[in-house]
This record gives sequence, C-alpha cells and structure tokens, in this order.
Amino acid sequence: MKEIHRLLRLTPNNFLGEVYRILLNREPDQEGYFTYSNLLKDGWSYSFIIHAITQSPEYEKCSDASTLRLNLFIQTYKLAQRKSIVGWFARNIYMAESDFLRDRMLRKVARKDEFVNFSNAFINEQEILSNYWQTLYNDLFTRSRFLYYKIAGQIVKESASSFSKKIEQLNSPFSDYKVIQFWDSKLIPSDVLAYMDKWAEMYQGRYLRFDDFDAESFIRENYSEDFVMAYKGCWHPAMKSDFFRLCYLYTNGGCYVDADELPLAPLPNIDLESSQFIILKPYIRIKDGDKLKNLRITEYVEKYDVYREAEVYFNNAPIIVSSKNPIISSALLRAKSIILSDEKYKMSIHDITGPTNLSLSILVHFFFFGIRGAKPVNVISINWERYARMGSANELTYKNDDRDWRKKSRLDQKNIKITS
Repeated sequence: MKEIHRLLRLTPNNFLGEVYRILLNREPDQEGYFTYSNLLKDGWSYSFIIHAITQSPEYEKCSDASTLRLNLFIQTYKLAQRKSIVGWFARNIYMAESDFLRDRMLRKVARKDEFVNFSNAFINEQEILSNYWQTLYNDLFTRSRFLYYKIAGQIVKESASSFSKKIEQLNSPFSDYKVIQFWDSKLIPSDVLAYMDKWAEMYQGRYLRFDDFDAESFIRENYSEDFVMAYKGCWHPAMKSDFFRLCYLYTNGGCYVDADELPLAPLPNIDLESSQFIILKPYIRIKDGDKLKNLRITEYVEKYDVYREAEVYFNNAPIIVSSKNPIISSALLRAKSIILSDEKYKMSIHDITGPTNLSLSILVHFFFFGIRGAKPVNVISINWERYARMGSANELTYKNDDRDWRKKSRLDQKNIKITS
C-alpha cells in the first residue's frame, strides 16, 4: 500500500512508468502508454488508471499477496464515485480521488504545464514550434531542397568567416565543459577504445563515457517516459547515440564527439554559459561529374560565389553547445515525434536523428525567431580538421560491417518493438 501512496505523489510524466513496473512488473508498451497518457491529460485520476490496470488479465497473472491491500484501495476509490454520504466519507475522510466532471476539468488544467515541459526547462514556445515541424520539413527539405541548401550555405559562410572573432568573444580561462562520448556496449573494440582513450587522456576529469545502460538511465532520470520510449525505439546504436547526445546536451551543455574521431589539438577554451550558442562542423559537397565531392570549409568560404550550388548541412558531431539550447530542444522534439510514429519506417537515420534533423532545426529556428524579430542562437561553424580527424575503415573495423549504420538496412527496424 505504501507503493500505491507513493505513486499518487508522482508527476504525470513519471507516474505511468512506475505504475507499470509496480503492478505489471514491466516497462509500459507503446500502445498502453499513450492510451493512459491521454486519459491523464484529460484529467482522469491516478486511481482510475490503477483501477483500469488491475482489471486486465495480465494483472491477474502478476498479482501476489499485496492484492488484498490493493483491493481495499480500489474499493475505496469506487465508493468515492458515489454522490451519497458514503461517497462523501470516501473522498473527505479516506481522501480517495473522484472522477466527477468538475474534478477532471480541474486536474486537466493543473496538468497542462506538466505535460508540456520536460527536464524542468522546456519553454512553451518550443512545443508551439514543434507543431510546425512536419510542414516545414516538407517545404524546406523535400519540396524546396535548393532553398534549404542556400540558407544553410549562407549560415556557414557568415559563421565560418568570423569563427576566430566569435571564439575570442567566448574565450574563458576557466573553461570546464564536459567532453562526452557514447558506445553502446561496455565491450568497446580495441581500435575504437584507443581513439576514445585519447580524448579521456586529454580531458581526464572533464571526460564522460556512456554506454547503452548509462544513456538510458540518464534519460530516465532527466526526462519523461516518452523520451525513454523513443530512445529504446532507436533501431541502431548510431541512432541511440544521436538521440542520447541531444538529451544530454540539452540538459547540461558540453561537447559531444563521435567515437571514430582522433584528437589532434585541444578544443577551444570557451564559457558555455556566457551566451546561447552552438558550434558545429559543416558538411559541404559539390558535384564532380556523376559523383559528389567533399569540400573543405576554408575553400568553400573563399570561393563562395563559385560554390553557391553546393549541398550544405551541419553534422551532428561534434557539437559544442550551451545548455537549454532551443535548437537542441527542437531537434530532440522532432526526433522523438518521428521515432514514436510510423514515419520512422519511411526515413533514414540521417533524416530522423542525424545531421538532417539538426540542420532543419537550425533553419526552422532562424525562421521562427526572424518572424518574431528576436535574436536567434549564435551558430558557429568550426573547421574541425584543426582539432580532430575521422578514422577510416582501414583503421576501425566496425566500419566494415553492420555496426556502421550506413550498411544496416532500415527495414530491419520493423522487427524492433518499443517496450519502454
């Protein structure tokens, strides 16, 4: 009974996961989660949800010696729905919840903000912004990709040409941001581990390494259950890495570096809290006959008029960013929405959680703030070749098999079920 009373004190975002674990000894499935989540949003009481779950055949198989005490709780809840003197006693003496229309409406209003915000930091306009995602995605990337590349190219040109000046403005001798990396297993291949250890040696106490268990634990601790479900719904380790870095960086800020990067020089000493900014590596390609050729950022900036038609987007690694950054939150919301829908079966990792997702977040952010006449986040393009280099397939064996997301068929994702 103590567990039930503890449940009644939780926030709606945390209640469903806990009630499933206590009553059914498992994580919530996707269908059940959204069914009960919508009921909570409509103002139905926690007691109603507990009662509904205890009526299921699955609960009957899981019930144990505590069932008698739970039955007393349910019986009191049922009495509270009466408009007689018995119902009054249940509500006012035993403090049982009622689901009269007036009570549901009051709870619906009270819970509104709790369902909008996550990580104790989301601003309401981020949810407003997310409502425009699908339309803007189609307009910018599917129907008008040339416009997408032109706007991204202009951002790269302006930010890369002033990189030194912007970094100087953010410079701090007391820079202490964390450098984080992810590998899904605790058993890291020796060639990859050698690369990651170089970052650990360089940053020591400022270095953090996460595996699948650590990443899920972080998300569960800092976000609501739907974000945990989205993480577990990622069908490839690279996708989980993409989603986790957004969760971590939104909450704490810092620098995310991919596991296949070998450090060449220390990263810039900057104060992450001095302003809202994001430092990213642009990826630029031009047509070279029937193929696409990668272009160095310095050459692109110097010959911008020549390369106006280049394909431009921002990589989602490295990312150096301030905490509670609206670009990161927009990318996170969009990724979550797609992962928890059937749209993920039609799209690549690159588009759902990868560079396309982040690049679109930047462009929509600029549109959104431009319309409002507000100052957008400072996007800074970094010449990453000065600081690190990517390991080749000859150096890192995982790039030759399906551990490399590019070699894994996305149709395989249909065999993965979201259970949390």
